[in-house]
Amino acid sequence: MQVLLDGEVVEKDVGKEIILKVVDKYLSGTIDSDRVIKHFFINGIEVDQHLEAVDINIEQNNIDVIEIVTESKAELIYGTIKTVSEYLPKLTFAIHDISSSINLGKEVDKGLWKQVIEGLEWVSSVCSHLYQNNQYLPRSEGDLKTLIDKMKETLLGLVDALESGDLVAVSDILEYELAEQLNILNDIISANLELLDS
Repeated sequence: MQVLLDGEVVEKDVGKEIILKVVDKYLSGTIDSDRVIKHFFINGIEVDQHLEAVDINIEQNNIDVIEIVTESKAELIYGTIKTVSEYLPKLTFAIHDISSSINLGKEVDKGLWKQVIEGLEWVSSVCSHLYQNNQYLPRSEGDLKTLIDKMKETLLGLVDALESGDLVAVSDILEYELAEQLNILNDIISANLELLDS
């Protein structure tokens, strides 16, 4: 069996008896201080974090090639910022769609609510990490920390309005507060993305 790292053979003739040690060594997450694992393949099949395919292959003793594809942390951060910049307009549109449905007296699709909630959680998590590592967002004209705090307050207000059944307040918070905050966030992210692209 051989191990490939970013297309280069790093270990060859690895005995099947030490396969678990090899897998553990490379699945620890980082190859060196600046690289993270992007993809992990066994015999050309991508393995997820649950390693179900690994267990099956180890039991069958038929692993010929382990291939690890990495990327730099800077590439990961850039890709994440780019994904956020592409996702924010979609999230804002969904928020406007929910607000519009409420204003028209229509029932809001529960699947859409779920997507918006999950999207807000993801955006919030990403922004918190980016704020903690501010070198990735050198252009933060809108003071990212203040914006994150305002968004948290807005979300708490949204929860209160939902719990009290005040749909007018829910609609207003979504349309006039949260959507606007996401637009400001998108401006900050886009400005930083342009800087990173140059």
